[in-house]
Amino acid sequence: MEPDSNRKEVIHRRLKKSAAKLWDYQESDSEGFDPVIDLLLGTCAYEFERLSTELNISQTRILEKVSQILLPEVYINPFPSCSVINAKPVIPERFTTPADQFVFDKEIIDISNKTSRKKVVFSPTSRFRLIDAEVALMATTSDVFLVKDLLFLESVIKSATKSVPQKNDIWIGLRVNPAVKNLNQISFYFDWINTPEKEDLDKLLHLARFSSGEINIPVKSGFSFEIDNKYKSETLDILSFLDINLKTEKKINSLFEGNFVTIACDTMPTKKKYPLELNDFFAEEDLAKLKEDLCWIKVELPQVFPVGYINSTICTINTFPVLNRKLHTSNRPYTLNEDLNILPIVTEDHFFSIRNIISSNHINYQEVPFKRLSDFAPGTYTIRTDGVKRFDERNARDYIQYLIELLREEHVAFKSLGSSIIEKELNDLQVIINRLNLNVSKLKDLKANTHFVIIRSEIVEDVWLEFWSTTGIFGNNIQRGSNLLNNDFDKKSIKFIVTTAGGKNPPDQIERIFLFKNELLTKNRVVTVEDIRIMCFAELGNDLEEAVITRGGMITRDTNSGFQNCINVRLRFREGKSDAEKKNHVKMISSILHQKSSCIYRYKVDYADQEQENKLFN
Repeated sequence: MEPDSNRKEVIHRRLKKSAAKLWDYQESDSEGFDPVIDLLLGTCAYEFERLSTELNISQTRILEKVSQILLPEVYINPFPSCSVINAKPVIPERFTTPADQFVFDKEIIDISNKTSRKKVVFSPTSRFRLIDAEVALMATTSDVFLVKDLLFLESVIKSATKSVPQKNDIWIGLRVNPAVKNLNQISFYFDWINTPEKEDLDKLLHLARFSSGEINIPVKSGFSFEIDNKYKSETLDILSFLDINLKTEKKINSLFEGNFVTIACDTMPTKKKYPLELNDFFAEEDLAKLKEDLCWIKVELPQVFPVGYINSTICTINTFPVLNRKLHTSNRPYTLNEDLNILPIVTEDHFFSIRNIISSNHINYQEVPFKRLSDFAPGTYTIRTDGVKRFDERNARDYIQYLIELLREEHVAFKSLGSSIIEKELNDLQVIINRLNLNVSKLKDLKANTHFVIIRSEIVEDVWLEFWSTTGIFGNNIQRGSNLLNNDFDKKSIKFIVTTAGGKNPPDQIERIFLFKNELLTKNRVVTVEDIRIMCFAELGNDLEEAVITRGGMITRDTNSGFQNCINVRLRFREGKSDAEKKNHVKMISSILHQKSSCIYRYKVDYADQEQENKLFN
C-alpha cells in the first residue's frame, strides 16, 4: 500500500465515499452530510492514520530485532581501516607476521580544541617476504630517475633525442644487500598517483613481461602462491568461513593485489651500472655518471599501455597491505575452573577478534559457534556480545539490579508475615543482597559493548588470552607519506604508500537491516539491479546516500576488444567524506562486484562530485 493512502485526508475521503454508497447517496452529495457525521468520520480517519503509523513502526522494530538476532556476528564487527606501507628490514631478509605492530600517533582534537595523541596500530595482512633492498633508480627511454623517499622521482639524465618515452619499457635498478641470495616471493608495487585511468593501468600491468638481460623472469599477478593458498580454505572449511580475521585479510588483499606483481622463481640479476639497452637512448657521457652497481630488471608493458603514463610510474619493493588491528596479550594468566568459564574482554577501542587462547597444558582452544550448552565441547570457546541475544534487551547485570531493588522494596512486606522462620531467611537473604550489591557496584566501569569469551574446560588450568582490537573509523585519513614506528625495521623506510581508508565502527540498526537483507536476499551473489543496490548499502552503510545503476558503454584498452556494454554504478556519498575514502569505497565495491557478480557485462563504478550530484540526483 502506498504511504499517501494512509494519510488522514485520504482515509477521510474514502470513509465518506463508503458511507455515501451504504446510505444510497450520490458521491457528489457526500459534502452535504451532517457536520456531526463529518466530525465522526474525521475522528475515525485520525485514529486509522495513527494505527497505520504504529503498525509501520512495529514492523520496523520487529525487522530490527530479527536482524539483530539472526545476523551472524561475523558481519556486525567493526571493519579496520587499511592501507599499503613500505618497511625495509634491518636484517638481510625476514617474513612479516601478524604480530608485527606498526604504530602511528594520530592527533585528536576534543570539543575544547585541545590536541592530544592516540596510537593507531597497523598489522600486516599476511606473511610477506622482505629483504634489505630498495629501488634506487628507474629508467625509461627518455629519462633516468633517482628515487627519493619512495614516492618521488627526480630526473637525473635526459635523453638528447627522445623527449617522451618511445617504448613501453621500464628498467628498475635495485640496491640489494649482498647477503640476499635471490628475489623469490619479492613483490613489486606499482602505482600511478592521481590518475583517472588507474584501474585500466592496473589491469594492463598484469600483462607485463619481466626480464634481466636475456633471461625471462617468471612472475605472478598479485601476491605469492603461499598467500593465495591460505585463503582458498575459506571455501572448504566452515570454521574458516566464520573466521573474521581470515575474511578481512582476504578482502583487503583483493583490494590491493591489482597493484602487485610477485617474482615466482629463485633469481638474482647480475649487478651492473646500467643496462646496455640504455646506450640506444642516452649519451655515453651521461650514462657514465651512474657509478653504483645495481640489480637491473626490465619491465615490458603491453603496447596498448599509454606512453604518457610511463614516466609517472612509481615502483617500490618491501611494500605490503596492512590493516588497523592492535594485539593485546595477557599480563597474567586466567585460571579456569571445571566446566563453564566466562571471561570479559575490556578494551578502549573496538574488539575485533581472538587471536589465540593457549593453556598451561599446551591446549590450543578452538573457536566454535555456540548452539547449546550440552554441545559445547571441552577445549573450545565462543565469543558473545551483550548477553545472549534475547528479545528482552536486559542483560544479566540489569536482571541482578532489578532483583536487588525488588527484594529491598518488598523486604518489609515479607517480614510483616511474622513467622520467625521467614524472618531468619529474610535476614540471611539481606546479607546476600548486600554482597550482590557490592559486587554489582564494582561493575560500573563495564562498557555496554564488552565482549565475553565463554570457555569450557575439563580441568583446572591457566590460559593466556591474545586478542585484536581496532579503532574503526578513527584509523581513516592518515595521509600518504606519513611515518610509522617499529624497531625491527629501518626507521626511515616505514611509510604509508596509500592514504588509510575503509575503517568502520560496528553497524547501527539501519546498517544491520541492510546487512540482513544482503545476506537473506542475495545469497552472496549479485544478479539483479536491486542486488547491486543492497550490496552497496550493506558494504558502505550510512556513508552512502544513494546508488544509481544504469546501462552504458565503455572503451577498454584490451587488445582484443574496443567498445563494450557495461553497467554503470554511480555512488553518492554523504558530506564529510574525503576523496581518499571515496576512492577506496569505489575500489572496494568494484572488487566485490567482480568477485560476486554473475553478469556477463563489466562494471564501471564511480562517484559523483558536487556538480555531477546536482545534475544526476536532483
